[in-house]
Amino acid sequence: MTATMNEQEAATYLGVKVNKLRRWRWIGGSPPYVKQGKQVVYPTDELKAWKAANLEQCTARGKSYSPEQKRRFLQM
Repeated sequence: MTATMNEQEAATYLGVKVNKLRRWRWIGGSPPYVKQGKQVVYPTDELKAWKAANLEQCTARGKSYSPEQKRRFLQM
């Protein structure tokens, strides 16, 4: 049998709130999940693969910003 995580465990693993996982399921783009009756579970191997595929890279790499630009970014 495949190991699974419940909603709370999956949310903790991904660093998001349970409501965000629910929103992703509703609008699309969530990690693969399985409904077991009323309960939603996430296969652990699928969740790990989804997390690896959806890592965000820093877009500032290789760019240099003036002190003024950095100050404005930090104020946002």
